Amino acid sequence: MMDTLYRSYRMLLSNISTNFIRCLHDEIKWDNKLIAILGPRGVGKTTMLLQHIKLYDNINETLFVTADDLYFAEHKVFDLAMDFYQHGGKKLYIDEIHKYGGWAREIKNIYDLIPKLQVVYAGSSILDLEVGEVDLSRRKLEYRMVGLSFREYLAISYGYYPFFQEKGYLLRLQSIIKQTLENDIQTFANMNIAAALKLKRLLYIIVKSVPFKPNFTKLATLLDMNRNTVSDLMCYLEKAGIINQLRAETEGIRLLGKVDKVYLNNTNLVYVLSGNIPDIGNVRRNVIPLWVFVSLY
Repeated sequence: MMDTLYRSYRMLLSNISTNFIRCLHDEIKWDNKLIAILGPRGVGKTTMLLQHIKLYDNINETLFVTADDLYFAEHKVFDLAMDFYQHGGKKLYIDEIHKYGGWAREIKNIYDLIPKLQVVYAGSSILDLEVGEVDLSRRKLEYRMVGLSFREYLAISYGYYPFFQEKGYLLRLQSIIKQTLENDIQTFANMNIAAALKLKRLLYIIVKSVPFKPNFTKLATLLDMNRNTVSDLMCYLEKAGIINQLRAETEGIRLLGKVDKVYLNNTNLVYVLSGNIPDIGNVRRNVIPLWVFVSLY
């Protein structure tokens, strides 16, 4: 069945274009033993990995897999890595790592037990919230990928997501948001159906109100849930690249992280989530925080 993985990998590689490559590519230390690339859906993580393989790697010593492949329903990532290495493999790329349960421990085992195998994995930015028994922070180099910068936009021509020139852009973006809510966040947070529906309702409230100063107690009442749970859901949405939370300058631990304003992550989301033509004033007000967040990094 591993042959199927190799065929899929070669097919993906043959169809990938290298005409435009994200700026982040040149910032990554590709020779590091363990590399993590995190970011929201649709910003180009998969494309960048395949582009790098096509341009710089020996494809006969490299393998690219997606962690939600049916292969992993009966096989472990570690076992694949060991088999691949024993057959001459040197560099393993694993995409959609957040869809594989227990991924962190297996990545650690690969790092510790197969020291000559280089691993690059990509996944949702929500993995930044991962709290568990395995800490990879000392082993990995982690990079964050976001939507197109203005410089990158100018390099290829409007949009925040690299696929903006493809037909049906708004429908594709709607699909990405749906997958983020129903797959990435729901799986990561181990949500039941009721909690997942409340997450969607929370996003609907945000879309109709942004930009706004959140009242977590009022939101908790509207959603019939604990105030801290609302805060967690907002954090999930933020890490998944759907909203931004602007935190006020505060003093003392008691006020640490107090949210002053909530915005959608980028103006493309204003158009796709509003359900109709959005108020241009709201669109403009969602542009302002982008400069604020850029200045923080």
